[in-house]
Amino acid sequence: SGDKSSLPFHSSPDGAAVFPWTNGGYVYVSNSEVQDKRGGVYGVYMDDDGNVVDYKQLLSGTTRNCSGGATPWHTYVSCEEYGSGQCYQVDPDPASEHHLLPEKTVLGGKGGNYEAVVSALLSGGLHITQFACTADDPFFLTFFTPFPHQRHATIGIHQSQSFS
Repeated sequence: SGDKSSLPFHSSPDGAAVFPWTNGGYVYVSNSEVQDKRGGVYGVYMDDDGNVVDYKQLLSGTTRNCSGGATPWHTYVSCEEYGSGQCYQVDPDPASEHHLLPEKTVLGGKGGNYEAVVSALLSGGLHITQFACTADDPFFLTFFTPFPHQRHATIGIHQSQSFS
């Protein structure tokens, strides 16, 4: 739009992804790996021609938001990388009913030092597995698999399993 954002660009950017909007354009989503509940997730919104049209915070009040990762249904999971960290799912699409309503996922369990999330579509897109790797032990993975008919909100209500 040519206007300057009243919100300064976030400090300590970390993991990021790009998603299409339902109504055209796309959004660059990026974590802010800042301490003491000053971190979060931010979105730079662009039209189909690449012009920046908006910039806003999508998740706030979190700490050391590290890599995280994209999901197949165009949401972003942000991982906190500190001892009591959690994983939060953020929907950056303004047309979505979940937009600006981030939710804590089961990936974080009782808390941990989380680094990243990887999503894989298997069996024709009906099986989704998410892995959250801890920074304390890179060989320790937490995984979550929703039922085939579930997508967005269910990431927050099913139990995860851990293995090493």
